Amino acid sequence: MPEKKNYYRQAIPWLVGSGLLCITLMGGWVSYKKYFNQTPKPVLVNLHSIKKGIVETTVTASGTVELGGQQTLKSPKEVTVEQVKVTEGDRVYKGQTLIVLRDRAAMESYQEQLVENAKTQLDLNRRREEVIEARELLKSREARYREFQQWQQKGVISRNELRTDQDNFEQARSQLKDAQVEEKKAELDVRNGQEKLKRLQQQLGDRLVIAPTNGIVLKVYVKSGDGTKTESNLLTLGNPNKEIIRVQLTTLNALQVKINQTARISIIGPKSQTFTGKVISLSPQATVPNTSADSSNSSEASSSSGGQTKVNTQVLLDRPNNTLIPGSIVSVEIITARRQNIIAIPPDIVQMTDAKPFVWIQDSQGKAKKQTITLGLQGLQKVEVTSGLQAGDKIVMAPSDLPLTPETPLIAK
Repeated sequence: MPEKKNYYRQAIPWLVGSGLLCITLMGGWVSYKKYFNQTPKPVLVNLHSIKKGIVETTVTASGTVELGGQQTLKSPKEVTVEQVKVTEGDRVYKGQTLIVLRDRAAMESYQEQLVENAKTQLDLNRRREEVIEARELLKSREARYREFQQWQQKGVISRNELRTDQDNFEQARSQLKDAQVEEKKAELDVRNGQEKLKRLQQQLGDRLVIAPTNGIVLKVYVKSGDGTKTESNLLTLGNPNKEIIRVQLTTLNALQVKINQTARISIIGPKSQTFTGKVISLSPQATVPNTSADSSNSSEASSSSGGQTKVNTQVLLDRPNNTLIPGSIVSVEIITARRQNIIAIPPDIVQMTDAKPFVWIQDSQGKAKKQTITLGLQGLQKVEVTSGLQAGDKIVMAPSDLPLTPETPLIAK
């Protein structure tokens, strides 16, 4: 009996320990089931109703405003500015004199040629008089010779006297020929002098800087009394009825651009305005932007290109306006692709964590559900959904700090 009591006394701690272990395990299992089978808490979300819209892909760059036909007139040679007849902002017409230049050497040559031409004309006049005199002399000596021939036949004069008169007649005829030759030489000298004078007049005509077309004066680089070098800038003008944006695209962006694509032009600043235009020119060759200081064509936007090759592009505004200032920098957005009347959603709604893109939608029970979609054209503001959604579906826009899981109850804001 004492041995049996000791046995029971030793077994009691083991029984108590086993019971406590079972109770602990049962409690943990119950807690586990309760935790993982608990109902998720509802999440407050925004619901985006699917509508049909527009998706665009664009190329964006900065550009410089210019007027149509904008050009800088340059000095033909080293001359002095005699008079500037226009100011910046003036409207001019084709053929109007804009600047008068003074070429002193050409003017002196012109005056000298005038004197020379007057001398040659006097010489020609004298040669013509000599021809007339020689012709009269020949006429009189020919008549005398004919008369002497008759007298000699009648025996009034001797043969020697007739021969002397014949020599005088031949001499007069030779003098006439010589006078005519000198007259021709004098005529040639006069003609050459007139040609020289025309060339000098042309040089003097070059001293007048003429407007090649109707337009407006954008910039005047010189003033009266200034000396200019050959090919130095005089003034810049352009046609205000056409406004062009010069854009320098990267080679990667240029591959997406085509002639006649629509572009949006925006003024850079707090009070931005947007204008529309079309691509009218796309250079077939990429070049390193010219950073030389030509204020009529240079752009601050391209001066820091770092030597990267660019493709010169021109965009013509659909309608000219007086808002854009020539030489100013604007933002240009060229639409390279556009789809209309399609399912379009914001790109930040699309989830890319699974093998296929999906969005969260609210099912008929008001819970979160993954909806696999197929994407089409993808723009910066909107992306096209070609399958998986239709107009009227509700897309969930959940807070970024609160990831969703399937079956999560949703409460619309």
